[in-house]
Amino acid sequence: MITIGYPVLPTLGARYLDRYFDLDAGQNERATQQLEALMAWHRRHELPQLARMLRSAESEARHRPSGAEIGRWREALMARWEAMAARLAPAAAEFARGLRPEQLERLRARFEESNRKLRERYLADDPVERLAARSRRIEERAEYFFGTLSERQQAEILRRAPQQPTREEVWFDERIARQQRLLAVLERIVRERPAQATATRWLKPVLVDWWRSPDPRRQADLDRAARAADLLTAALIRSAEPAQRERLGATLSGWADDFEKLAAGGGGPVQALMQLTQFSGP
Repeated sequence: MITIGYPVLPTLGARYLDRYFDLDAGQNERATQQLEALMAWHRRHELPQLARMLRSAESEARHRPSGAEIGRWREALMARWEAMAARLAPAAAEFARGLRPEQLERLRARFEESNRKLRERYLADDPVERLAARSRRIEERAEYFFGTLSERQQAEILRRAPQQPTREEVWFDERIARQQRLLAVLERIVRERPAQATATRWLKPVLVDWWRSPDPRRQADLDRAARAADLLTAALIRSAEPAQRERLGATLSGWADDFEKLAAGGGGPVQALMQLTQFSGP
């Protein structure tokens, strides 16, 4: 599926931008060109690194990794995001310089719509319902990698789910704050129409630090939740039956194979890899 979907990512990305900004024909064409250039760079420079990371993860997963090892996987993936965001920043700044005020209003409205849907999905008022939803998410993500879980594994998830930090509220609050940071810098670019280099300098830190909060307290909460998820992920891998561990290894190996093939001619869905290190997160 990765090898099938990768070549059309620039087109899909442009459609995603159109949904959020209502692009005109010229903006759409330029966005597609910029995304194609980004994917070409990603194919050459990032896919080989991701493939090596997957080979290493496959080997470590067969030897029952610790929570600290899962955390190192997560941080390695974060570093790859930061490299891609830094590469994206000049093109994103050029794109932002061509936006109109009404397009930013559309972006704001789209953010509010998606936030409302996510709040309904992840932040139920009933604590029992919210906990049940968290347990289902953990189980569904585990089954993606391991296949059908045993009753013992399901019971372990039910036991551990209440012990996870209340990640949902922190995650949602940071999501909104992140959106506001992006809107603020886009509004400044549209209002002041700075030179390309200046717009890039304003936008780059927002993109590079997209998954990190400038609020120390919130970042500490996010780090605590991430470490708890690392421990849970490691526990699930250690509890896996031989056939389940074989399936996990085959999945990681298959992704690495796809990345190596694409490196000779396609990109890399880092978000899909993050599922492995974040069984308990939203």
